[in-house]
Amino acid sequence: MTTAAKGMVSRFGSPLLKSVAAGYERLTGKPIAPMRPRPNYYRFPQYYMGNHRSLMEDGEELPWPSFSDVVDFELEIGLVIAKQVRNCTPSEGLSAIGGFCIVNDWSARDVQWDDTRRGTFGGVVKAKTFAGAIGAIVVTADEILPRFNQLTGKVRVNGDIWCEGNTENAQHGLGEVVSYAAMGETVYPGDLLSTGTLAGCCGLEMGRFPARGDEVQLEINGIGTLTNRIGN
Repeated sequence: MTTAAKGMVSRFGSPLLKSVAAGYERLTGKPIAPMRPRPNYYRFPQYYMGNHRSLMEDGEELPWPSFSDVVDFELEIGLVIAKQVRNCTPSEGLSAIGGFCIVNDWSARDVQWDDTRRGTFGGVVKAKTFAGAIGAIVVTADEILPRFNQLTGKVRVNGDIWCEGNTENAQHGLGEVVSYAAMGETVYPGDLLSTGTLAGCCGLEMGRFPARGDEVQLEINGIGTLTNRIGN
């Protein structure tokens, strides 16, 4: 989260903001407060509701969004719900997971930057709802759960490895994720929850973004790959 915030400032911040942020971190050894996760990040598995109608399949071309100049990928793992739950415990939430797949949470970073600072509902509105992608393979929970904390992933752009990451040291457990989503709401079989980006596995954290025409392939060992080409 902090690295992504630094990436936002580095790519879109004013010269003054960049200077202040860099100077504060040199003096204190910490990033400025707006770059750090807020308290609820540690209390609950925070999430937003995506647009299921904009989900793309493996191999489908992503139309470049007309309102954005900076499109980015996010390597995530999808949790496919197999059992209906509501107000469940983390243990019950864990048992509701039926399988795992790969998710690419496509993001319009320039729109996200603007909405985070000036929007009514933060940076997950138009910046996120225009597209997402899911892999064609769902691996059953009994195969993945025993080693979920040891999964590794990578992202290739036009065949070149841009970044690699893993699932170690997650802030919240998978059961907590489902339990929080089901707090006061019903989570149904077939619903898809996503982990959030594996650390280091988005262009924003590297200051490097894919371009029109690029092929972006996400991979999670033991689950498979998800490939989409960005249109013009």
